[in-house]
Amino acid sequence: MALRKLFPALYEMERTGRFDEETRIFGASRSEHSDEAFRAKLEEAGKKFIPKGEFEKETWAKFASRVSYVQVSAGDEAGFKVLYEKLSDQPDRDRVYSRPARRCLPTWPLTLKRLVW
Repeated sequence: MALRKLFPALYEMERTGRFDEETRIFGASRSEHSDEAFRAKLEEAGKKFIPKGEFEKETWAKFASRVSYVQVSAGDEAGFKVLYEKLSDQPDRDRVYSRPARRCLPTWPLTLKRLVW
């Protein structure tokens, strides 16, 4: 679902100038990917699911530079620590988190300024 809907919508936000220069986007799942491999997977899906005529190489490059990937499993605290460290390098920034269901709430110690379901 994220490849078909979420990331194309985020790309559209990039294309229409709705991100500030410091916006970062993190993909997270149990699968093992490097940042580069994850971006390549997004690009392949983007070319398939972004409406024809709206996929622009220059815009995609800017969008992809915002994207990082973290391997996280609900029962594995180490992945959440990596995510926490990546998010903590800009402590004054607002954060928006999206989860499929409230029962998926993690137990890692993050202070959230803003939580969007």
